Amino acid sequence: MAKRTQEELLEDLKKKADMLGIEYAPNIGFEKLKERVEEKLKETETVKEKHVDINKQVHDEMHKPILAKVTDLDPLYSGEPTILITVGNAFSKVGCIVKKGTEQIIPQAVIKSLRAKTMVIWEEQIHPVTKRPTGNRVAKTSKRFSIEVIDENPELK
Repeated sequence: MAKRTQEELLEDLKKKADMLGIEYAPNIGFEKLKERVEEKLKETETVKEKHVDINKQVHDEMHKPILAKVTDLDPLYSGEPTILITVGNAFSKVGCIVKKGTEQIIPQAVIKSLRAKTMVIWEEQIHPVTKRPTGNRVAKTSKRFSIEVIDENPELK
């Protein structure tokens, strides 16, 4: 195989610099351009490492185990013994079958999701002055689940 000339190597390096978005003068030397390309590649590796650390941190936070007891406050679903829930984002997914009324280990992301759920309750409207029922019903929102956190950092066996 024939050795490549300095001009051919410089042309290849310029193509690589163009792909990385590096600006350079048309008469730049091989060594100077090589330094800029290596510097840009080091920056890219650092950004990738930080991105992996953030992904791991988000994943660990979502999957953090918490010992809790969940009660369903919605009378329409009082006969169902469990809640099936899956929570996810761009970095991770977590799912859980929650048994109502029993203490169990539940991932933190599932607890946050259950806390965010609401339900509609219809209440009798009370007149503000006479304090008597008006005969109208008013829709109000309230929390769907009561969550009692027993231990934030349970020891897993």
